[in-house]
Amino acid sequence: MPQVWLTVGATDDLDVFAGTGYTVMRDLAFDFDPNDAFDGPHRGSNISDTQAGVQWRFWKSEKHALELAYLSAVTMPTGTDTGRRRLGTSQEFWSWEQALLATKDWGLWTTSAEVGYSLPFGDKRGDERGTLTANLAAGYHVFKWLQPEAELNYSASFVSRGSGSDRLAATAGLLFPLNDTVCIGAGVQQALTGRNEDKSTTVLFMVRLWW
Repeated sequence: MPQVWLTVGATDDLDVFAGTGYTVMRDLAFDFDPNDAFDGPHRGSNISDTQAGVQWRFWKSEKHALELAYLSAVTMPTGTDTGRRRLGTSQEFWSWEQALLATKDWGLWTTSAEVGYSLPFGDKRGDERGTLTANLAAGYHVFKWLQPEAELNYSASFVSRGSGSDRLAATAGLLFPLNDTVCIGAGVQQALTGRNEDKSTTVLFMVRLWW
C-alpha cells in the first residue's frame, strides 16, 4: 500500500494535510487452494481513499518534551467499490475523523499515543455507525536519518444492526527522515486477533512532504 502525504504548516502549531495511496489486495487463502469452492472476488488494486484535514498542536512543554494535538479530517471515497470480480480499495462512504494525539521524547526514544473516532455519513454508510481507534507507538533514533518504530493498533467498529467487529494489530517499520522536507517510511502490519475480521497482513510504503 504505497501512500503519498503532503503537509503544509499554516502556522507553527497548525498543519494542513492531504494524502492518498494505491492499494493492492490479495486473498492468500484462494492462492493456497484455487480449487476451493469460493465464489467471490479474491484480488483488487486501485487508488485508495483520500483524506484531508488539519492537526492543531494545542499544548507543548519543552521541559517535559511533551506535545498534545487535535486532529480533524475528512475521508473521501475515491477508491473502488467491491464487486463480484474484484476486491474494493475504498470504504465506500464518507467519514469524519477526530483524534487526540500525545507525543513525548525520552532522549533518543520517541513515544506517541492516539485515540480517535471515525464517524461515517452519507447514503452509502449502510449499517456503519463509526470506528474507535487507539494506537501506541515507540521509535528509536539510531541515526538522524534512521528511526525503527513499533506500534500496537486497535480498532472497534460499530453497526446499527448485527454484531460489530474489533481488531488488534502490530506494526513494525523504518522511518527515513532525509531532511526537513522529506520523510520515507516502510513497514509491515500484521493482524494479531479480532472479532468478525479477516486476519490480514499489510505492507506499507509512505512518502511524506512538509512545507
